[in-house]
Formats: sequence, C-alpha cells, structure tokens
Amino acid sequence: AAECFPMLSSGTTDHGVWKGVRHTEEGLLLDTLVPYQSSEILQAGSWEAKNPTGTSITYEGGGHIVDFPLNLTSVQFVEELTRLQAVGWTDQRTRLVLLDHLIYNTEHNVFVSVRVSFEPRPWGFVRAKVHSRTMRLGYVRGNDVFLLVLDALVYLNVIVSLAITFRKLVLLRADFFHYTLNILDIFNYTCFLITLYYKVLLNLLTEDILGAPPSASDEYVDFDYIGSIVKDIRDWNGFNSLLTWVKALTYISLWHRSPSMLIKNITRSASNVVVLLCMFVLILWAYAQALYVGFGTHLDKWKNIKISILYAIEAITTGLDINKLRGEDQALGFLLAVSFLFLCLFFVMNTFLAIIMLTYEEITSEVIEDPVDIYFREGIQQEWNKLKGFLASMRRALRGFLFKCTNILLRLRRSNKVHDQPPPSPPVSELPSEPTKTLKSVDSACPILRALSDLNSENAPSHDHATSARDLEIALRHTRPVPLRSLISLTDTVKQLTSQVKSLEQRLLETEEAYINQGSIEEQLLIRQELANLQTSFPPSKLMI
Repeated sequence: AAECFPMLSSGTTDHGVWKGVRHTEEGLLLDTLVPYQSSEILQAGSWEAKNPTGTSITYEGGGHIVDFPLNLTSVQFVEELTRLQAVGWTDQRTRLVLLDHLIYNTEHNVFVSVRVSFEPRPWGFVRAKVHSRTMRLGYVRGNDVFLLVLDALVYLNVIVSLAITFRKLVLLRADFFHYTLNILDIFNYTCFLITLYYKVLLNLLTEDILGAPPSASDEYVDFDYIGSIVKDIRDWNGFNSLLTWVKALTYISLWHRSPSMLIKNITRSASNVVVLLCMFVLILWAYAQALYVGFGTHLDKWKNIKISILYAIEAITTGLDINKLRGEDQALGFLLAVSFLFLCLFFVMNTFLAIIMLTYEEITSEVIEDPVDIYFREGIQQEWNKLKGFLASMRRALRGFLFKCTNILLRLRRSNKVHDQPPPSPPVSELPSEPTKTLKSVDSACPILRALSDLNSENAPSHDHATSARDLEIALRHTRPVPLRSLISLTDTVKQLTSQVKSLEQRLLETEEAYINQGSIEEQLLIRQELANLQTSFPPSKLMI
C-alpha cells in the first residue's frame, strides 16, 4: 500500500512536520523539521496546474517552506538542493514542488515573479512548467504618482456618479431598469468597485513588503499570488473599458443619427440573431463531436471535446484542414471538410449578414426620430454657436489690440527719429516763388501743400505766415505714418529716375555737340550763342518742400 500513488484531495494533505534543511548564521547547513503552514499564514493563493489535455488540478496555498537566503552563492544553492534530496524532501506522496524566485528592474520599477512547478506523475514522469507574472508595485517614478492621482480622480467621479444613479433608482424604482443606459451604468460602476477592492487588497499585501528593503531574514512572500491580483485588476479594467466605450457610443448616438441607427440595428436584429446563433452553436457542436470521435486518436486538434469545440470555432474563419483529415480518412475527411465549408461558412454567415442588412434597411426607411435626441442636438448646436460667437469676438478684440499696439510703436519710432535727427527746414523767405501757382492749384486737396502755399505768398501779412507755419506743423503731425518698407522702395525709385535723367542729359549734350560740329566755325558760334540766350530766358525752376 505504501507504494501506491493515491489521488489528491484536501483530506489526504499532510499537515504535520516534514524533513528539511536550513542555513545557520555561520553559514552551516543543518537538517531540520519544517512545519506545515496554511494559506492564511503564508497569505498565499492556490495554484492551478493545467494539463495538456485541458484538465487542471488546483492545489491549496499551504505547504512546507524551505527558504534559500539572498546571500547564497551558486555553490551553496546546489549544496542545499543536494541535501534536500538526501534527507528525503520528496517521496512517492509528493504531488507538487514549487520553486519561486523574484527579479526586480530598478529602472522601470517592475517585479517579475518566476515560478517553476514540478509535478510527479504516477508513471514516473515529472512534468515541469515555468510560469511568470510581471507587475509594477509601489510609487517610485513620477509617472506612477501621476497615475495614482488620475486613479483617485476617476474613483471620485465614480462615487459621485454612483450617488446620482442611486438617487435616480429611488425616484424611478422599477422604471429605472427600462433604460439600457441605466443598466450599463450599473455594470460599469460594479466593475469599478470590484477593481477598487482588488487594489485595496493589493495595497494591504504589499505595504509591509515595499516599506523596507529586503534582507536575508525575510519570511516567504508569495509574489505569484500578488501577481494574480494584479492580473485580476488588469482583466477587470479591460472589461470595464469595453463597457465605458459602449456607453460612449450611446452618448454619441445623441449627437448624430448614424450611431443611433447602429444601436437600433443591433437591438432590433437581436432576436433573430440569437435564434441563428443557437442553430450555429448546435451545428458547431455536431462537427466538433464528429471530428473528436473520428480523428481524436490521430490528430492533436481533436483529441479532446473541449479543444475540438475551440478549433471548430477557429475553423469558421480558416476552414478545416482537408489534407490532414483526408490523410487519416479519405471519405469522412472530405465529407466533413466540404460540408463544413458550405454549411457554416456560406449558409450561416450569409444568413447572419442578411438579417443585419434587412433590419438596417427597415431602420433607414423610418424618418421618425427620438425627441430626446433632437432636443439634445439642438442644445449642443446652440452651445456651439455661442462658443463660435465668443471666439469670433475675442479674435476681433485681439486684432484691434494688436493694431493699436502697432500704431503706438510706429509713432514712438517716428518721434525718436525726429528727436535724434531733426530735418533741416529752410526759412520761409528762401522758399521759391515760382511753384506757388502749382501749390495753390492743389491746396484744396492737401493740407500740407495749402500751408506751404500760404507761406510762399509774398502778399500775405506776417501773422498769416505764422498761422500757415502752425497749420503746416499740425498737418505734418496728423499725417498717417508711411511704412518703412514703402519709403525705402520710393527712395530706390527716385534714385533710378535721377540716374536716368542724368543719362538723358549727357546724351542730349553729346547730340548737341555732334550737331553743332557739323557746320562751319561761324555757324557753330552762332548756334552756341542762341543756346546761351535760351538758357538765360528760361532758367530751370526748382521746388523745395
């Protein structure tokens, strides 16, 4: 009877002491008795060992613990393992041996728990499996603290929203559950609360561990159990994110008619789709069972009924491997592969699409919309128009402010130039009298020229000259400033015109000399005398402003 391999159950677990070894402070390795520690004492979770066939065995979290201190060398580690084997740490009643070790990355604040399991089998084989969990614990980096603050804000919002939802439930009572959005809210908030429970549990388990640096005297910590809690938090957050975006789709349907049509299409076609899915599942079950019975002993895909169902679902998109099936059975393999192709892929999938399209066509033909949706859109449009008007007024105010600032800067620049380099102003008595007629002809159009005309007038009294000078100063002061780029361009144009005039004068002189030199000496003298008389009779006029 001692040589038998009994079945595992909680009633046959040995809770007594067991043989083990330990290291002393002097580094000696001594034999000792190791007491059994329950999962409550170790704060450890159960361990599920999955078999390749799909079945699994769950082991409780308690057991006999032998610790390998942190300061062990590789030689001491091998020596302790050899000593455990010598004292009989495992025997024929041993069902599971777990070797746990932890790796920490200081740069990314990441813990990696690696668990190696050894399961002795009744036929003498030991099945080994390596399992790892990655987790981030504590708030070391700035990013971790930032995520903690965001998490606190999210849960604060959840608590407020949950209070509002509870108030709606009290007011509406049974009518509360007639609205799909309220049911989604209940599921969403429930997921948030479950995630909060796991986060509080994780904080309680890791508070003492992360509060002090590790040492050789630390007790055993089941980081694989902590990693499983972190995984539960991730799983619930992933499912909750799906619910949150479904709720967002519901709110988007209030904004536009197209998402609302999509939701109506799903809800209206749900009854027909459910019937079709039941028939489809029945067909898949029939093919999975047929493949399991016919090819389970030859092909790994169909060796178990559970695995057969999963591979049958996968075959919906990829089809059955007809070559492998025909390799085992020519007739049955061909029949199952071809019938599965036509029945599941062509008929059922096309029927599913036909139901969806027919329902969508019915919805698009309807013109009636929900009054709540229309009211919501109109309200959003009004708020959007108000925002657009506010932004337009702010833009006009900003443009006016910038225009005023630009004018002030230009005036300051011009005043600085006037004070630094005062332009020379000729006396009034030196102004020429010839252009007076030209100035008077345009004095009504330009205040500056009108003031200059009064200054050039010889018959005007002295007090009129003073008034004209004052008018000229006021006109210059209120003249609109000309941009510097325009003045530079005008200066370049004047320079080009001046050079062209000088070039024409030079060519004219050369032409006159050539013409005069054609005649005799007496004719040349006569022509030069007539030119001198013309220059004396019509002197060149100059206008100085």
